[in-house]
Amino acid sequence: MHPGRFVNQPLIAASTGRPQSRETPFWVRVYDRPRTLVVLGLALTAFAGWSAFPIRLGNDLESLLQGHPSYATYREFLSRLGTDESVVVFHPSGGLDPGSVRELFDLECALKRLPCVRRVSSLLDLVPEEARASREALTQWLGRAGTLTRLRETIARTRFARGHLASGDLEFFAAVVTLDLPAGGGPRAETVRREAFATLRRTLDGHYGARPRQLLGYLVVEERVLELVRKSNLVLMPLAILVGSAVLGVLFRRLALVAVALTSVLSALVWTAACFKLGDYTLNVFSTMLFPLLLTVGLTTTIYVMSAYLLHAAEVESADTVPSAQAALHVRVLREVVPPTLICTTTTFAGFLSLAWTDTPEIRKFGIYDALGTVLCLVSVLLFVPPLMSLLGLAGPRRRTTHVSDDPVTSLTSKECPGPPRRRHGDRLATLLVLVVRKVGARAGLVTVCFALILLLGAQGVRRLPVESASIRGLYDDDPVVLAKRDFERSFGPIVAVELLVRLPQSRPFLELDGFRTLPRLQSALERVPGVASTLSPADVLLDAASFVAKAPKQDIATDRELALLARLAGDGGRGDLLGSYLADDGRLARVRVPIAREGSLEILALAGELRRVALESLPPGSSVEVTGRNVLSAIVHRNTLSNELTSFALALAAILAVMALSFGSLGIAAIAAAPNLLPLLLTYGTMGWLGATLDVVTGTIPCILIGLVVDDTVHYFFRYRGHRARGTSAALAARLTTLHTGRAMVSSALVLAAGASVMAFSGFKMTMEFGVFTALAVLYGIAVELTLTPALLVLLPGLLGK
Repeated sequence: MHPGRFVNQPLIAASTGRPQSRETPFWVRVYDRPRTLVVLGLALTAFAGWSAFPIRLGNDLESLLQGHPSYATYREFLSRLGTDESVVVFHPSGGLDPGSVRELFDLECALKRLPCVRRVSSLLDLVPEEARASREALTQWLGRAGTLTRLRETIARTRFARGHLASGDLEFFAAVVTLDLPAGGGPRAETVRREAFATLRRTLDGHYGARPRQLLGYLVVEERVLELVRKSNLVLMPLAILVGSAVLGVLFRRLALVAVALTSVLSALVWTAACFKLGDYTLNVFSTMLFPLLLTVGLTTTIYVMSAYLLHAAEVESADTVPSAQAALHVRVLREVVPPTLICTTTTFAGFLSLAWTDTPEIRKFGIYDALGTVLCLVSVLLFVPPLMSLLGLAGPRRRTTHVSDDPVTSLTSKECPGPPRRRHGDRLATLLVLVVRKVGARAGLVTVCFALILLLGAQGVRRLPVESASIRGLYDDDPVVLAKRDFERSFGPIVAVELLVRLPQSRPFLELDGFRTLPRLQSALERVPGVASTLSPADVLLDAASFVAKAPKQDIATDRELALLARLAGDGGRGDLLGSYLADDGRLARVRVPIAREGSLEILALAGELRRVALESLPPGSSVEVTGRNVLSAIVHRNTLSNELTSFALALAAILAVMALSFGSLGIAAIAAAPNLLPLLLTYGTMGWLGATLDVVTGTIPCILIGLVVDDTVHYFFRYRGHRARGTSAALAARLTTLHTGRAMVSSALVLAAGASVMAFSGFKMTMEFGVFTALAVLYGIAVELTLTPALLVLLPGLLGK
């Protein structure tokens, strides 16, 4: 017999009445040496475990948009104006006094000694150059009469400092630390970034000691996310194993069976981890969810296989020798479970692999490795479960017992489900499910109408579902980074900003009077846009320099000569070349920084588009404006990811329904399968909408994952149902018989999936928590729909899956 022949058998012999061959296929003879198989599998797992760890942590934004036009603009910004990788350090000052100014001087000196720091901006930019030469010179300057009063007046009339480097009441001082980091993505650049941030944090810890201070910036959020990912991996995986073991223990009530299941699934996870290391994949926000998901997927496959062994072990005749009975058991079980399990693995594989069509590398890799892990789970189950159950005597030939009637068709034709007075826990569950299906079949039309009403309710919830994907939204409200952001915004204003790169027509420089005066007009127009808090441009730097020289507020610059002198003063290298951060290309390219009161990615992009439109209307014809910055880049990643996830879901749904139609030879089956697999998704998103949750880049992966998981129960259900219909059984009775045989395994796998996903609720990252909770809810919705709507549709449309 060809080794793949059993895969193409659409019906098992028990369902069709077809006599089983007494010849032992050679693919079953593999299990004649169970010890060899187990040792081989464990050796492979040990080697994979040795080579898999440790797995690198990473969260590389720039590599996500390589080749994207927006990334090319950002690279131009970096190359001409320097990095926007800034970390804001702010602390309570206690007011403007000599001690607080010296504190700021000591902080600035400590930071400037770091090789990774490019520039430090603080109120000391307003102090004369000779006073900043040393701490002693600063002390002497502060000791002069009226110095602090003049400094306070300078802060009040200096736009760059006011509200950015000091709070309005001067109770908080801030230092903007611009880091000198390499442009571009990749592991090396990410390592340099993380090392620079770690050095900065150690320096700040050494300077402040136990005194209060807070940090903000993209790097701070990124490092916090990685810290939460690291902690989540230390907690979620052991917790998922513990919960899965508990559920298996409740279902099978035998420690040996739990050990068999965990050996199989954990081996597959170790193999997947080795593939991680081989492909240099990093642990990040998405890959943190991968191992709990694969654990549950592997356990559901294991449950179906072990349930089949336990069911058929009591039915195998032991008249011959034990080895021949074991071979017969393997033949019966594998012929029954392998076809639907292969289809289930294919559908789950397609669901995960659909994420490979996204433009975001991290999500693409997440889908690829999830799909690969699904295949490895199947290989591990077939490698470990049959030989281990044989070695441990968990499914050996036993004396026949009758927990259900020998002829289940006859047993279920009566009004009540008969059975012996003493039933096992699994039998009671199967009986309860059969009674549910009996009631559903009797009122199939009413059940369908009820689900149509539920569908409308879910659709209303989906309409209320906000679409959002802000990075900081992944942190809980009481997270230190979120609290620091609120404190900063209360005292200084918005921390989120976008950058505008402005060029005038015919290469007119901004360091000529006509070009310079376009900037205040542009800023005035931009500040009228709703959501814009303020603006900063080269004009602010030059006007601040004029105010500093004149010791009075300056609103305009009168001559080109005055403008050139001020440009030389503001661009003095001794002052850190502040103007060089806002002008490039010999004054032909200007940077306008726009702090905004927006946090959501879609809101940021909408506002960025409006800012570009307003800027082009305010500038002379022929001018060019590009909106960029790390916040814009992050928003583009999130928007593209959400869009790609929807496309991936459509591809996954089409692929899975095509597999169903080809496997069962019926387009009607694909139509019936679509209803119970799309409805749980709609109900889940509807629930999210009614609860006020949001659709983001993490919860946006639920459709692709759910469609691959929930369809497994549909496949097993349809295989059994078609077998009973082929024997001439009515549609209603076939649905009850199918539930009797597969109901317990379906409920068990759903509980394992829900329990495995729900452990993500203990993640310190809010997006991961929401993903786990709503994935678990979707699985529970799926099993409820599978046991009610699917039988109702099969009863209403009996000719679609056999007659």
